[in-house]
Amino acid sequence: MSNATNPVDLGHRLPTRDEIACAAQAVTALAHARAGNGVLAIHRENGEAVRLAPAIADLVLDLLGGVASGHTVTLVPTGAMLTTQQAADILSVSRPPPRTTDPAPPLHTPLSPADVRVWLPRPPPPPTKLLRAG
Repeated sequence: MSNATNPVDLGHRLPTRDEIACAAQAVTALAHARAGNGVLAIHRENGEAVRLAPAIADLVLDLLGGVASGHTVTLVPTGAMLTTQQAADILSVSRPPPRTTDPAPPLHTPLSPADVRVWLPRPPPPPTKLLRAG
């Protein structure tokens, strides 16, 4: 069962049950395969190791973790410019919301990923413990 017209594009659709299961298996296997220093070595059929630096391994595991959680996943290079429609797709809205303090850019103005992150919901702050005197 597929929920997409383009089976490869996970940026515009939710993953299928099979993709979620495959990603969950992959993220578990790759997390366990990491060395103590965070490097991930993947071995080719001929036994040659392809090493992923810790930051790249983290990125791969984050991507697989997102798919394993059933989320739509979009990777956007830091320096890329997005159309307003791409920004809306990332935010899961029909159009990007205007900022309340700054005027919204015209619809044809490219946006940076940093501009889009301003509109993403922020996680709540961690709970604090109340200490009682006495």
